[in-house]
Amino acid sequence: MLCQHCGSQLAVLHEGSAAYTESREPKPMEVAIEQLLEESEQQRELAVLDRQWQKERRQYMVIVYDGTARVPSSSIANDTVITSFVGGLLFVFIAWLFSDNLLSFVGGCLLIGLFVVIGLGLSRLQHQRSAAYQEAERCYRRRRLDLIEKPEAFPSKGWG
Repeated sequence: MLCQHCGSQLAVLHEGSAAYTESREPKPMEVAIEQLLEESEQQRELAVLDRQWQKERRQYMVIVYDGTARVPSSSIANDTVITSFVGGLLFVFIAWLFSDNLLSFVGGCLLIGLFVVIGLGLSRLQHQRSAAYQEAERCYRRRRLDLIEKPEAFPSKGWG
């Protein structure tokens, strides 16, 4: 049954010989409390997700020469490739200038080649770590956005 005055849903209740109507819609205070509970639950879920991400994020971090941790970067991996090749070419040139014979030159080039290969391997490892970190961060951001944009989340603010 609808109230002719305000349009709210009414229930007709009977007690003994008396009959009366009562609103079927929740009272404003009940709605406000329910919305606060939903918002605090969502905030708790976001906090848990953020803590999990901070813990997971540590496994991807790279420790640099001064002992600080940083996010892996593919640009540093690219710099390592360039440095390995340029350094290798420079040292081959120096080995050519200062070698007395072909055997010492070839030995120097092999040693330099070993360092270039190590540099390329470290660069590949850095690329892999960077890609894994970026994928993990993308998943975290997607999960966080899904939590924030739940249709039932923050109904008092009109979200969803």
